[in-house]
Amino acid sequence: MTWNKLDLRACPVGALFVGAGLFLGGCGGGGSGGSSNAGSMDLLQVSNGFGQVLPHKVLRLNPNGTASTTLISVRTLSDLVSNLNSTNPVQPPPQFPTTATLPSGAVGNHFLFAEFTRPVDVDSVMDSSPSAQAVNGLRGSIQLVQVDPSNGSSSLVRARVFIGMVDGDDVVAATYAGAPNANGQLELQPWVRRSTSTGAVTALTVDGATPGLGFPGTESLFAGYEALIRPGTIIFVADTDDNLSTHEVFPSARQLRMSISTEVQSTQGSPLVRTALASTTVGEDTLRPEVATTPPPDQQADVTPGDGDTNVDPMTSIRIAFTEPVQPTSVGSLPNGLPPTTSPSVFVEFGPPAARVRVPFIAAPVSVFDLTRYVLTPAFNFPGEGPPDLQCGVYNVVDVTVNANQIRDLAPAQNRNLLTAVSTFETGEGPGLVNAPVTPDAIYVGRVGAIPGISVIDLNGFGQSTGNPEFDESYLTFAEGRSNFPNNPNVRLQGGLMRPQLTPGACTVNGGSAGVFTLTRDSALNNVLIRAPLLTNVTDMMIGHALDSAFNNGPQPFGCQSGGGNLCAQDGKKLVSPTTNGSGNTMAPTQQGQFGALGAGAENLMGWAPHPNPPALVFPPLCISPFIGGQEPTSIDTQATAGLTNLLVPGDPNGAPLQGIPPSGLLT
Repeated sequence: MTWNKLDLRACPVGALFVGAGLFLGGCGGGGSGGSSNAGSMDLLQVSNGFGQVLPHKVLRLNPNGTASTTLISVRTLSDLVSNLNSTNPVQPPPQFPTTATLPSGAVGNHFLFAEFTRPVDVDSVMDSSPSAQAVNGLRGSIQLVQVDPSNGSSSLVRARVFIGMVDGDDVVAATYAGAPNANGQLELQPWVRRSTSTGAVTALTVDGATPGLGFPGTESLFAGYEALIRPGTIIFVADTDDNLSTHEVFPSARQLRMSISTEVQSTQGSPLVRTALASTTVGEDTLRPEVATTPPPDQQADVTPGDGDTNVDPMTSIRIAFTEPVQPTSVGSLPNGLPPTTSPSVFVEFGPPAARVRVPFIAAPVSVFDLTRYVLTPAFNFPGEGPPDLQCGVYNVVDVTVNANQIRDLAPAQNRNLLTAVSTFETGEGPGLVNAPVTPDAIYVGRVGAIPGISVIDLNGFGQSTGNPEFDESYLTFAEGRSNFPNNPNVRLQGGLMRPQLTPGACTVNGGSAGVFTLTRDSALNNVLIRAPLLTNVTDMMIGHALDSAFNNGPQPFGCQSGGGNLCAQDGKKLVSPTTNGSGNTMAPTQQGQFGALGAGAENLMGWAPHPNPPALVFPPLCISPFIGGQEPTSIDTQATAGLTNLLVPGDPNGAPLQGIPPSGLLT
C-alpha cells in the first residue's frame, strides 16, 4: 500500500481522506471514541521491550513486615510507603542487552516507548520544524538523554521518534520526515502500520522507499510488540544514521533517562497528571548514583534552595536531584506517619561550628514515577534572620550535605554514590521563633485590636528568651528593651560553671529577657507572639494538662516508643515531693527522695519553673522532640530541667505547632 505525504497536525477530526480511501480519525493521534476520550491523562508504562521500566515495582509486604512473592506496580505514594523498607527495596529496572537485539532474541534496533492512558496531542510532544530534527524532532516535553554520573554531563540520545495514531480500523506509527512543505515545515509521515485484525506489522512505502523497515516488529515479531503502535504511545528507536535498517544500540556506560513532563497533553487538551522519569542502562548497571548538577556554566549540585541563595523562606522545603532513580529509604525518613529522624545520607545543618544543629526531615519523591528528585520537608522551621542590625549569622546559614557511599540506586548491586555534594543557602526574615518564660513566672495575655494574638508578660526577668541581645558590658546601665539576661548572677558570676554553661546571647534567637514585667519578644522582636494567620482572634484561654500526659518522652521501655530518651521525663522524676521547712511557713523539696515515685501517666507540675526561665532555645526545639523521635541534648542537666513541661500553641495551616515555644503547660 502506498501512502502520500501528509500534514496531520492541524486537520479537523474526521475530515481527512487520503491515498486509497484511508481515514485518519483525528489529528495527532485522535481516538475513535469521541467524548469517551475526555478526562485526565496518566502514564500507563515505559518499557524497553525486555520489561517494565515504569511504574517501578516492589514486592508486596506481608502483615508481619516480610516481603511476599507478589510484585506490584507502584502507582501511588501509598503503594511505595506501605511496601518499602530497608530489606524490601524497589526492584531494579530491566536493562538493554549490549547487542542490537530484540526481546525475542532476533537482531533489531533498541527501542524505548512510553504508553499513556489517552491519545497524545502531536503538538505537545513533536516539532515539525526542520531545525528540530537536531533534537529528535521534539519540543522538550519528552526527552531521552544519556548522563555520565561521574561529572554530571548529559547529552541527547539520537533516535527516531514516532507517535501512534488511529487509521480507521488499524493504527500507524508516524514521524516528521521528508522535505519541507510550502510552509517550510516537515510533514507527519506514517511509516509503519499495524493491523488490529491480523496483528501484522508492515513498513509502509513513502516516496518509493520503506524508511520504516527496521522499526521493531517490521522484521520479526516479539511478545508485546502490539504496545509499540497504539494511540497514546511515543516510541524512541535507536538511530544515529537516519537509517532504521542498520540495527543500532543505545549508548553504553551511560545512564539512559527518558523524562516526561506535564506539558504532554492528550488530544482533548488534558495535561499529564504527573511528571515521570524512566531510567535504565545498556548492559549491567555499574554506574554510581550521584547528585545531579545544574547546567553549565554553573554546574553546581542540583539542590534547591542552594548555591548560595539568600533571603530564603525559613519554612522552605529542600529539593535534591540525582543522576538516576535511587532507593527512597537511602535518602531519609519516608512519609509513613512516624516521626522523622536525621539521615546518615543527607545532613541538613545550621548553627555555630561548636553546636551544629542537624535537622530531621521527611524525604518523599516528587512523583512515584520519578525517583530521581526528592523533597525534604524539615521537622521544624529554620531560624529566620533577625532585624537588619541584629543578624543571627550562623543560625540562618543552612548547609545541605549529601554524604558519599550512602545513596543507593535500584541496580541489583545497589551501587552507592562516590562523591560528596555540598550546597548552602541563607534564610531570610520569617515569622520569628518564640522562646518565652513559662508558668508560674509568666502571664499569658490575649491581645485585641488591629493585630489580635497572644503575648507573654515576663515575671522572671532573668531568662534567656528570644529578644534583643544588646546590653551594656559595664553592667552600669540598663537601656529599656535591651537584654537583662547578662545581669543574671548565674550568668555574670559563674556562667562557665553551670551545666549547661550560661553565656549572654549573640542574636535575637537567644538574646534574653528585657526584664520583669516586660513583654517577651520573638526573634523578629515582635511582642505579639502568636497572630494571624495562625489565629484570627482570642476570646478565651486556659492552661490545660501538660503535654507529657500524652507524649511521654522518657527512655524505653516505659517512655515514648518513637525514640524518646529524656531522663527527666521518667515517671519517677515527674513531680517534686514538697515538705514544710523549719519555720513551717513555706514549702520546699525534701533533700532525700526529692522526686516522688508516681505511676505511669503522672504529669509535671507547673509550680516549679526552670532556671533560667526560659533556658536558651535549642534545636530541635524541646517542644517537638517527642514528635521527631530525637534525643534530648545530653548536655542538659537532668535535675535542672526536671520540671520542664511543654507549651503547645496553635500551629500553622498544615497542622505543625509553632516552633521554638519552650516548656510549659498546654495552652488552648
